[in-house]
Amino acid sequence: MVIRKFPCNFAAEHQRQELLMGKYEEIEGWHLSNGKTIREINNAVHAEVERIYLEAWAKGISVPYFEDGKTYLANPDESHDAETT
Repeated sequence: MVIRKFPCNFAAEHQRQELLMGKYEEIEGWHLSNGKTIREINNAVHAEVERIYLEAWAKGISVPYFEDGKTYLANPDESHDAETT
């Protein structure tokens, strides 16, 4: 279980995140040197990561991911286990 730490001033943090999201929405239509938009690249990356997870889970493999310096194993039921190595 991952416990998220919330800042003391949750409203200020929420406002900061909304500002960042607004800035992202402004640039996600920009075209990169390869001719694709930032939105297209993000969608392609999302699809590839999803494919990797689904393929691993179909083989019975839990996929490792890293958060806050710790390694977790993602399971198909959306649970995760701390890796013990």
